[in-house]
Amino acid sequence: MTTPNRALRRLPAWALLTALLASGCTGQEATPSAESAARTIDPSQAETLRLPVEDYMLTPLQSARRNWLHGKLIQACMKTYGLEYPVFPEPVLSPRDSLVFRRYGITDAAAAAAWGYHLPMAQAEPSAAGAGIKPSAEQMTALSGKSADGTPAASFRGRELPKGGCSEKASEQLETAPSGTRGPGTGPDQLISTTKADSFRRSIEDPRVKAVFARWSKCLSTHGYDAPSPMEAGAGIPSIQAEKPDATEIEAAQADIACKRTTNLVGIWFTVESDYQRTSIADHRAEFEALAKARDADVTHTTELLTAYAP
Repeated sequence: MTTPNRALRRLPAWALLTALLASGCTGQEATPSAESAARTIDPSQAETLRLPVEDYMLTPLQSARRNWLHGKLIQACMKTYGLEYPVFPEPVLSPRDSLVFRRYGITDAAAAAAWGYHLPMAQAEPSAAGAGIKPSAEQMTALSGKSADGTPAASFRGRELPKGGCSEKASEQLETAPSGTRGPGTGPDQLISTTKADSFRRSIEDPRVKAVFARWSKCLSTHGYDAPSPMEAGAGIPSIQAEKPDATEIEAAQADIACKRTTNLVGIWFTVESDYQRTSIADHRAEFEALAKARDADVTHTTELLTAYAP
């Protein structure tokens, strides 16, 4: 490759997302394990991995079903007022629903060959079947429980309107446990969210991960690119800020993944982060078990609502 080394200036979008995960600080240090104990994981397998904390969370499919059901409940409520609310015919599961989606940088070789570091258009997840369609003033009133001037609306079309509108009513129908224990399973004390952020931050500071970052960086330099870590890979390439990647970006992304493969970066990083998460779970066993019970209750309730509203 003839592309010159590039100084890195701006983080690409995926790196900004993973950087957010690194905030927070709790838990004990994980017991170090030898690099030789790390699984050999091809980057293409990354999105199939499950971190230990996921044993206490909804699965991506359960989350997708829950989000879809929320839309179906809104739709049923809106229908009582003679209004439409578009919802997909079935739950939509996106690659981005995986907890490890781009957590360790780009890993999908096919996507990199077409999109470089950009998020593939095909993976853009719509939030509703009617995404992009501006709701009417009447639809907004029924949906939010507020009049056009922002004041609460107690009734609509001669019928009582739930406080907070159909959206809030749907949320209340779904709620089965203390706020925060569903969905990502953060819990009242943000335990899971904090554990995820803490394990990520600790992993990138771990000597084992720093060492594999160095090997990956050295490999990348042989392809003509300069990046100290996967979080900064491609950041200095101009097309990162463009709508679509150019040839340089695509070549850099492919080299990135190739070097992840030869250094087993994903396998080592995943092993180290899993170490930290298992330690945190052991240190807060009772709290995690309570979250698992709340999660199970949520799944049971969601299944009952699915049977009633989407047989």
